[in-house]
Amino acid sequence: MSKVIDPNKYPYLTRVKRLQYDYPALKSFLDKLLNTRDAGRVVVEEEFHKRHGRTPGRCCVLEYRNTDVKPTVFDSAEHVRDYFLKAPATEGHQRRLFVLEDLELEYVEVLGHFLGVDPLVFAEQMNTWNYCDVHSIGHRPLPSLTRPQKSFTTRYYELRTLPGLHQGLDVLGCYMTFAVNRRLYQPWRDIDGPSIKSDRRVGFIRRCYSFWTSDIPDENTSWNSLLLVDPPIDSIPTNIRSASDRNSLLLQNPQEHLILQDPRTYRSRNELWNAKAGSGVHHLEATTHSSSPYHGGVPAAAPLSLDSTTQLSRLERRESYRYRNRSSVFDEILFSWTHIAEPDLITATKKHPVNATYFMTKHVGYHWVNLLELISFALAQCEYFADDNEASVDSHLSAHRWKSQLRKVTRTAKDINYFRRQMVHFENVLNLNLERLGINLDQPEDPKLLPTTLRDAQKDFLTIAPRLRSYRERVDNLSGIADQLSSVHAAFKGIDDGAFGLRLSIFAAIVFPVTLVATVLSMGDEFLPGKSRFWIFFATSIPLSLLFGGFLHYGEPLFKLFSRGDKIDQK
Repeated sequence: MSKVIDPNKYPYLTRVKRLQYDYPALKSFLDKLLNTRDAGRVVVEEEFHKRHGRTPGRCCVLEYRNTDVKPTVFDSAEHVRDYFLKAPATEGHQRRLFVLEDLELEYVEVLGHFLGVDPLVFAEQMNTWNYCDVHSIGHRPLPSLTRPQKSFTTRYYELRTLPGLHQGLDVLGCYMTFAVNRRLYQPWRDIDGPSIKSDRRVGFIRRCYSFWTSDIPDENTSWNSLLLVDPPIDSIPTNIRSASDRNSLLLQNPQEHLILQDPRTYRSRNELWNAKAGSGVHHLEATTHSSSPYHGGVPAAAPLSLDSTTQLSRLERRESYRYRNRSSVFDEILFSWTHIAEPDLITATKKHPVNATYFMTKHVGYHWVNLLELISFALAQCEYFADDNEASVDSHLSAHRWKSQLRKVTRTAKDINYFRRQMVHFENVLNLNLERLGINLDQPEDPKLLPTTLRDAQKDFLTIAPRLRSYRERVDNLSGIADQLSSVHAAFKGIDDGAFGLRLSIFAAIVFPVTLVATVLSMGDEFLPGKSRFWIFFATSIPLSLLFGGFLHYGEPLFKLFSRGDKIDQK
């Protein structure tokens, strides 16, 4: 499809295009959404048609009734259009949540047109940038214009465990998730010390979800809401061919699936930056990749209880769905509202549509907890690295060993600086989440006045934010460790070189008199070459020089050994 939009076929996107002058963020959104010739997007669409017989992404609607939730999963965007023609958004006493996975063009047009969705919500869902350059335009509304009960976007990081130490992601490679609205897939930089090393490598994906609802209703009015989520990274598994294979392989660790990868490994960060910016210098293709959810995935967003008959019956129903893909947010939301949700939560959601994000908000909170645990482990690695390297400084380092250790310290300094930059990004993202959810760390709102979801989100993020801030301060303090270690190694090497030079001076001072004596002795007639006493020159000067040289070189360790033995005997 070209950038020229047919107003008869795409009335919603036509209206959005007219709004991009007043809201510049919509321009970036339309450029990406309408770029159907993108190389990675073509690969994704072809593979989905081949494997699933449909376009990328899925859509469903959850209808909140008296005590339960009725789900309806749509096969295509045309199915969604037919649904709206039968049950329009403006008619009837309805309370519905539409869940959209990925941002496929036809789904965006249908949902946006029939629901009247704020297009800035789609624009926010499309971008997870840490910061914007000249061409990329983000949308960050003022806190005074933010209404969490109306719409918000929350960001989080999904961690993936890689199969081994040598099967990670290259830091100068370009990897993305297999989706239309693809996310950057980055390696986590571990700091390995001599005593403690990572048992597995980790990758992380910057993700987000967005919520929008119609005008905030009264108790007796209807509402329609939209929840935008990302597709799972393993949406196209390569080792599953049938339903029986899925049941037997979903619990395996790791799983093979497709991702988008640029086959080229870039020579510098400048080339990699240009590739990520979409300047056309890279070519994405489908590649088989192995990974698994970090720590086995996110737990179910429900307290575990075995002391009641009701809870046991729900656990039995959940057990029958244990082979579901728990990496799929779409499937987890569908499962949670139909098998976990309490009647009280359903009633609260009918009154406040923002409660429809209850399970999604819990899902995001668990991802932030996993990130905090990974940061804590990385901090321990940094501190142990400093201890091990300070303890392993040798006063008799060879040039090869000294250079090897210094190169290792230099690489670790780069990893620590990368870690410090990531911590700044993490804190900025968390602060953005607090703004979107209307949470003020210094003056939180009264929990009694908030809906259930916002109340729990405030409690969770008020706990997560101080922990992340304390970790960031510790990382800032660690940033000088590598420089200090380099200085220590250089100082020890300088001391060792100075001591060696001193030994050479002493050696020369001893050898010179010995050779002088030998020379004097050789001045007589009997000491001349060919005479009977000529051997005395070699018998005196050379052995004495070797003896004194050996004492200078090995005398200090022997002196320390004997002095240590004296101290032990005294004790």
